[in-house]
Amino acid sequence: MLAYVLERLDGYYSERGVANDTVAAVLSCGVTNPCDLDRRIAAVTAFRALPAAEALRQRINASAIS
Repeated sequence: MLAYVLERLDGYYSERGVANDTVAAVLSCGVTNPCDLDRRIAAVTAFRALPAAEALRQRINASAIS
């Protein structure tokens, strides 16, 4: 049953405006507790809205180019 629910999370969170890569990143951690999963998705979504997230993204991209 858990596998069924996890497979449908992209659609559920996408309808709520959450980026698909956010869901994929949280799922890649192996989280299986629905409450924990939801909290982690909320935390990553909140972080992505911060200026620090953009600065980190730029820094990672710059180091990948070098």
